[in-house]
Amino acid sequence: MFTDCNVDCDVYAPNVFSPNNDGRNDEFVISFSDDCRINTLELLIYDRWGNLVSKTNHTRWDGRFDNRLVASGVFSFVINYGINSFEKQKRGTVFVIK
Repeated sequence: MFTDCNVDCDVYAPNVFSPNNDGRNDEFVISFSDDCRINTLELLIYDRWGNLVSKTNHTRWDGRFDNRLVASGVFSFVINYGINSFEKQKRGTVFVIK
């Protein structure tokens, strides 16, 4: 019997987006390679001081905090996701341009 233990998954996250309602790159949207079967997902966004700006179980952030657009700048993100019974994490930064 063979058990596939490969739980690696390609995670794609842009390094910049512009929530200015021009119809292009208005949201920070993460995606996974086609062969990934994600069971759980948590997307966390932090400002440069480490304050939590957004927490969601969706693959996108619209650049808002307290229902207002954030100022331009660099934000950190943490993506926690589950594949079968394995928990994985990806971290990075995204630049918001208005």
